[in-house]
Amino acid sequence: MIQLTIELTEEDLFNYNYSFWASPENKKYRFNFWVKTFIYACGGAVFVIPIKYLLTDQLMNEKDLLFILSFCILLTLTYMFSYIKPSIRNKVRNMLKDPRNSNLLNKTDLIIDASGITATDSVSKLHYRWNAITRKNESSDYIFLFLNSAQALIIPKKLLLPDQLKLLETLLNQHISLSIQLGEK
Repeated sequence: MIQLTIELTEEDLFNYNYSFWASPENKKYRFNFWVKTFIYACGGAVFVIPIKYLLTDQLMNEKDLLFILSFCILLTLTYMFSYIKPSIRNKVRNMLKDPRNSNLLNKTDLIIDASGITATDSVSKLHYRWNAITRKNESSDYIFLFLNSAQALIIPKKLLLPDQLKLLETLLNQHISLSIQLGEK
């Protein structure tokens, strides 16, 4: 049996949401986001063509088109890398401002054993049998045990002693199918 007390922070929720964005399950969504962003950047760059013609009475040549394409790619990459994390951080902050989400940062006691996971905080006590876990994701700092497509139990690894981490891995291997552990379900 493993007993933990977890008090999630805004940073923990950000890391969960960012890992959710970056997860293999969202590959198609991320690809579509990149394509849309690139199309918008190219759409904006297309306005340069008539402006150049009006100012110089010359049509675009290959060099100009290559410059515009390079500019679109650079603009897309800059936007993507400067937008994603701040956007997710903003969504987490807005979520935490909502009084209906006030329990997200409550101190929660977890008991993990052969019967499942019991989570107790100041307003609720929930027991999740192992078959309630639909997916497991892991990062270097967290273990995410998904209860559905968007909600997960967030377990910061820094709270686990080495023997607790080993026991948790054993319990997960015993009670969660390999397809769920690999995120295939």
